[in-house]
Amino acid sequence: MRITGGKGVDVVFDPVGKLIPSLKCVNWGARLVVVGFASGPIEKVPANLLLLKSASIVGLFWGATFGESTPECGWWLMRKVKTQREPSR
Repeated sequence: MRITGGKGVDVVFDPVGKLIPSLKCVNWGARLVVVGFASGPIEKVPANLLLLKSASIVGLFWGATFGESTPECGWWLMRKVKTQREPSR
């Protein structure tokens, strides 16, 4: 929260599967993008946590979306994520 000036983040890109801890640092109306579950078991996220922040969870099947047929899309997304990492000043 310190990095965002107490506001929280607008988008969480989650390839690990730790959505509930991520909800503690999101802004109002945030989007959580689920890409995978590298941490093991699939989390069950209580709907009330989403309601409290008016947040939404979106699944992204990375293999189908950015697979071998469109590798340039994956590079485009990674550049966008990288440019959005730094807090605006």
